[in-house]
Amino acid sequence: MTTILYIEDVMFNRRLVRKCLRMMDYSYVEAVDGYEGLEKARETQPDLILIDIHLPDINGIEVARQLREIEGMEKIPFVALTADITQQVEEQCLTGDFDAILNKPISRARLLSVIQQLLRTQEVL
Repeated sequence: MTTILYIEDVMFNRRLVRKCLRMMDYSYVEAVDGYEGLEKARETQPDLILIDIHLPDINGIEVARQLREIEGMEKIPFVALTADITQQVEEQCLTGDFDAILNKPISRARLLSVIQQLLRTQEVL
């Protein structure tokens, strides 16, 4: 079963994504901040990671950078989720360690489409 980790501090957002992923029969793991996300990623070795950019402890861009340094995480797709739609944030995400970026509020259809596309790409690699 495909496992997806969502690192997000806002409970409402976690609940929304959890519902979407359960509809698709994905295994779901969540973390409420960056450090917990790093720990859960090591423990679960997920197939894809969704990361909020503005976390209370360390920002999502730094979380992604640190995750990429963990053995086995080099090829896992990372998706940035953010309400900060500035060009600067988008460029930091897409020129850094993220494979895609989704703006909040999250579109259920767009979220599932991006996840499915990245997982299919991952299977090819």
